Amino acid sequence: MELNEFIPEGLEPIQLEQLGRQLSNEVMSLGRLVAQYENEFNARSREYKLELAKSKILNKDSKYTPTMINAIAETCDSVINAGYDLQQAGANLLIGRAELSGREGQLQLVKKSIDLKIQETRVFK
Repeated sequence: MELNEFIPEGLEPIQLEQLGRQLSNEVMSLGRLVAQYENEFNARSREYKLELAKSKILNKDSKYTPTMINAIAETCDSVINAGYDLQQAGANLLIGRAELSGREGQLQLVKKSIDLKIQETRVFK
């Protein structure tokens, strides 16, 4: 059974069990992927802060006010590039978390459907 974005209706108990296994495996994989995205985001955040601090230090002896030094530091190419990388890592993390949350919801729905099928089977026997 192929794992689709949406859960089809009217699945038989065996199909629900297969779907539950597939979703469980995917949730585990997505969990690992989100953990990698979190690590990447944290690394990019540290990199951005480091580049910003370096840029501020390079301009600290100038005649500018602290506000101007901050503004100048944020226009430095390395700071801009680090900020872009941080935004990309943040976007990946956001998408990964959303996908994981959606699959976790589907897994819960399938588990409830399996429980209902089991109850129906007991009632009709």
